[in-house]
This record gives sequence, C-alpha cells and structure tokens, in this order.
Amino acid sequence: MWTCPKYEYYSSRAGHIKVDRKWELIFAEYLDELGVRWERNKPRFPYINLKNRESTYCPVFFVYDWNEHIEIKGYKTELDECKWRQFPVEEKLSVWHKKDLKRINIIK
Repeated sequence: MWTCPKYEYYSSRAGHIKVDRKWELIFAEYLDELGVRWERNKPRFPYINLKNRESTYCPVFFVYDWNEHIEIKGYKTELDECKWRQFPVEEKLSVWHKKDLKRINIIK
C-alpha cells in the first residue's frame, strides 16, 4: 500500500498537528494567516463504503469560524464521492480542489 509523507506543523491557533499531504500543510498555514479558529478534524463520520461495509470518514480540518469541515483533494475518486454523498446533512463539508487552492494563490 502506498503511503505519503506526514508533515508536522505548529499552529498558534490549532497547536501541534500532523497532516498527510503538502497541500494540507499549505492550507493549515493559510488558515493561520487568515486568523480563523480551526483544528485538525477529530470526529469520524460513518458511511457505507464501496464494498457495502461500514466505515468512517474524517475530513482534514474543522474551521470553527466557518462552522465547516474542510477536505483538501488533488483528485477525487469513486470512494471520495461515496463518502461525500453520505456526509451528514446537518454538517457543512467543503471540498477544496487544486483549482480552489490556485484561486486563492496558495499553490501555483
């Protein structure tokens, strides 16, 4: 199984965190620059996966000031779409793709 490098980051807002990808690190820095209250997301949300089994999903960030869960994605898969379709309607989830990160000038 392929694994990606973990990045450690100290945020004056969220404390010590680890993220899975460079774009997640860049986004954490962006949230700190904005001065919003956020954290590395902790709650896991249940869903039924592509093999019809119970599983859980944890978006990358929760931004308190926006009352929103944030997922950072380079590309989406069928499994991602499965998770997002089943995300609780009472919770707000935003998925930020490469084009969104480019639009706010945090990646090239």
